[in-house]
Amino acid sequence: MFRNMKKWYYIVAFHIVRRGVFKMKWNGKDIELYIGAKEYVDTVIIPLIGVSFKEMIRQSASTNEFTTILSQQIEQQFKGRVMLLPPLTYSNEWIMEEKIQLLLQWKETLMVENFKHIFFLTSDIDWKSIEGQLGDELLWTNSIPLEHLDEKYKQPMMDEQVKKILKVIINQWNK
Repeated sequence: MFRNMKKWYYIVAFHIVRRGVFKMKWNGKDIELYIGAKEYVDTVIIPLIGVSFKEMIRQSASTNEFTTILSQQIEQQFKGRVMLLPPLTYSNEWIMEEKIQLLLQWKETLMVENFKHIFFLTSDIDWKSIEGQLGDELLWTNSIPLEHLDEKYKQPMMDEQVKKILKVIINQWNK
């Protein structure tokens, strides 16, 4: 009976998602939906955003814009299964160990909340150097400076990035 119930839930969730009603972002409205379907939401995505007020301020802002848009588009693809949390923001001046500790604390907190898949999404090149330590949880992608692109080129480029990340997430679900 449980299997049939689960199948029924996915059918209902599919119809809700197709109408664009079911989202899982960190806001009051979506949290109500999450509470009602908590056992089906097994994945969380946390964007990692580095902030700099020094010489890298423009790059920092551009990377933030790209990562924010990318994370929202990924969440839209997996409505009903993925919770998109607010960005984990840190100073680019912090040493990497401090950033890693912050990340590991969040991972531990989310595991206690029964999330099976935890992904940290970033375009900050500094994370690439420790990718091996974090394993498949770190989703790193090149940042595209969207402020210099014509509108007609932005969405196709974002779509390509979303496809790459979707494949990684789906592979993790299938393990």
